[in-house]
Amino acid sequence: MPGIPPLETYRLLLRPLAGDDFDALHEIHERGFGDGSAFMTAEALAASRKVLGWIELNEWFPRLRWWNTRLIVLKAIQKPVGEIAFVPMPLPLDSIIAGEEVDSAQVPQTMELSMVWGVLPECRGNGYAAEAAKAMVDFAFKQFNLTRIMADTEHANRASQSVMRKIGMTLYQNRLAGLDWIETVGVLENPQFG
Repeated sequence: MPGIPPLETYRLLLRPLAGDDFDALHEIHERGFGDGSAFMTAEALAASRKVLGWIELNEWFPRLRWWNTRLIVLKAIQKPVGEIAFVPMPLPLDSIIAGEEVDSAQVPQTMELSMVWGVLPECRGNGYAAEAAKAMVDFAFKQFNLTRIMADTEHANRASQSVMRKIGMTLYQNRLAGLDWIETVGVLENPQFG
């Protein structure tokens, strides 16, 4: 299956990582996804190197390459301002919504995709995440024939929930205990299968 090529919107370029993107990726991970309090610590740098290694591995492994991360680059200034990716959803959507524990024998054999995104704090509120998410969803629905795409976040993350709504997702509350990062789930059905 082919990878996701660079995608362009009016304001953004969504592109794979290049060899000199470590500093931008590290800053986005620490300040776009986290609070930035550990930005320059050895532990944070080591964690970002580990993530970069995983991303690079996925870029070269053909069966995983198509859901890999993309930098969100603001075209006007050629600066990475965020990151967006497709990642596997760890649990079946029906179990999350119903609040039923998952029997491993019942886990579907087809992979569900979830989206993740993060934007640097000073660049939030400009619609970049929604613009990037829409471009990724449009491409994935057309090229990969997916029936649906999901996203997940914490209950308190109203900004991510707003992005989910802007791209047309229906929001559900996770009823399974112990999954802090999957408290609210957005689901977008592919209209061509509707």
